[in-house]
Amino acid sequence: MKDKLFVVLYVFLMFLVFSNYAVAQPDTTFYKGKKIKQIVNGTTSADGLFFGEQKLYNKKGVLQEIITFRKANKKANKYNGVLKTYYNDTTIASEVPVAQFIKDKKRVIEIRSDKKVFGYHKNTTDISYEFQLKKPLTLRHKIYKKFNRHYHDFVLLHKTKKIKGLITTIYYFDDNKKIAGIDNFVNGVIDGVQKTYYTNRQLKSEGSTKRVRSTNYSVGRWVYYREDGVVMKDVEYYCDTIKANKPMRYGMLINNGKFYFPSAELQFLVAYPRAEDFHHRIDTIKAYYDNEKPWFKLDYDTKAKIKNGDSKKDYKHSAKYVEYYKSGKIKIEGFYVKIPRYKLTKSDLVVDSKLGSVDNRKVASWLYYDEAGNILKKIRYDMLTGKVKKITEGASVKKTPSDDLIDTEF
Repeated sequence: MKDKLFVVLYVFLMFLVFSNYAVAQPDTTFYKGKKIKQIVNGTTSADGLFFGEQKLYNKKGVLQEIITFRKANKKANKYNGVLKTYYNDTTIASEVPVAQFIKDKKRVIEIRSDKKVFGYHKNTTDISYEFQLKKPLTLRHKIYKKFNRHYHDFVLLHKTKKIKGLITTIYYFDDNKKIAGIDNFVNGVIDGVQKTYYTNRQLKSEGSTKRVRSTNYSVGRWVYYREDGVVMKDVEYYCDTIKANKPMRYGMLINNGKFYFPSAELQFLVAYPRAEDFHHRIDTIKAYYDNEKPWFKLDYDTKAKIKNGDSKKDYKHSAKYVEYYKSGKIKIEGFYVKIPRYKLTKSDLVVDSKLGSVDNRKVASWLYYDEAGNILKKIRYDMLTGKVKKITEGASVKKTPSDDLIDTEF
């Protein structure tokens, strides 16, 4: 009898001991269509912290996330964990270091700032992006409630959606594990330094952007390179650190822009308006042959003239065009009228009724030369119609003081 009682007591004690290590059955919940919504395998402490593994699925029953916390991974008052997201084919999409803790009697999950976040190319474990936050970022409960997920790439890396406190620099990588680009994020949107790269790791472009009213604009200096490192374009965009006249807007080019041949020689030099002196949409352009000699020049500082009583006055919407032979001799010269950047006034339209409709319109006299410097032809243009008014050819063609005069008066 005693032996039987001993056996019963022994079995009972062993049950008590091993029951402390028994694996709890996972708690599974479903969508209305009976697709799996989540599987929770773990325990919740008295204060609300979860320890174990939680799998989240979308409405099609496809795994989206796995978030894991262990009691052993405690640092200060926070418990560290890992959140993994998945593509719809169930391959890993990202790996996010997280931490959970109690704040104001509520459970908080945040992305840690002492570890990197990694994103992966589809169907591989090759890194597609990585970043490390400047400070921890709380995962928003609204996203979890609405989408049954704590984190997703489109939420965090959405280039137009503001997320307060998300400050970081993100590095992108191509399929060959080489750097493909760098973006600076402030409050969840691109704002600051941007860089892109060729597959040979040569810099492709670099500059800065600024977020203004839900639109990203290039600001400051931008440089674009060929795959061998030769500069192709070097330009500058308006930014609000410059005091400018009212017509100046983000996205407008200012100061000197340089454009180069593949051989690295200068091809175009464009003197865009300075922001503080901005008035018209007429920019001085200098173009060059590949032998570095001038090809043509559109000069904002040299104007066609307009009659003002008995005198002549500069017509502010005009610019002089001069084209050259490779020898450096003048080939063509004349004047263009360009539509201004700002809103036209009534007086503008009284003087030039076509000003708001026809851009790069020829006015005054255009002269055409041979390589010896002789005038071959002169064409006179009517300002109000934009049509050819008179053509003069042959030995009788001469350059006169009225060649720069537009046929109209104030």
